[in-house]
Amino acid sequence: MHVLRLVSLLCAVAFATPSFAARCGGDFNTFIAAMSAEAQAAGISQGVISQALSGVTQDPAVLNFDRRQRGTFNKSFEQYVSTRVGPGRINTGRAMMLRHASLLSRIEQQFGVPPQIIVAIWGLESDFGKGDIGKLPVVRTYGVDFDGNGHVDLRHSVPDVLASTANLLHTSGFKNGAPYGEGTANFEAMREWNRATIYRKTIGYFADQLVGR
Repeated sequence: MHVLRLVSLLCAVAFATPSFAARCGGDFNTFIAAMSAEAQAAGISQGVISQALSGVTQDPAVLNFDRRQRGTFNKSFEQYVSTRVGPGRINTGRAMMLRHASLLSRIEQQFGVPPQIIVAIWGLESDFGKGDIGKLPVVRTYGVDFDGNGHVDLRHSVPDVLASTANLLHTSGFKNGAPYGEGTANFEAMREWNRATIYRKTIGYFADQLVGR
């Protein structure tokens, strides 16, 4: 395993099971200690924790990149959603739901997360795997091997990506069949994915568009 440069994104290690919630900001070493304690409390072995966090250092370049995104969330919902969910992305999302219908159905049965939510997140996060998913090394995630090849691949395996997304929401308390709009329990469950209210509202809006609501 490479010596890792811990980035600000570790504040929400995307596909952990259960997910970490160590508080961002403040002293770096305090954050690492808190993250380690939460991982241990979640049942992750000390050996795995040590391997993952040994030698990590704060990366100023990534912190600066993260801070440049803050202005994004100063927009109104209408301004923000218009830049993220247009007709082209909606049509592509619907096509992806059809193409992966069987896979999404199996994921929904196992994790209790509807296809439109999974596909909406997939589209927003990586433009359905076509966008920039980054190259910086980050702590390996405890995702889901849903294609059965013996390892988790969150870059190239669509089944692993979609199932891991659903698994995070499931472990965060997402309930299938319940509403997911602002103010609901499912909206709060999605907070573990992204704490920004405007982003979670965009997930819900995109999901509704995918199913014609």
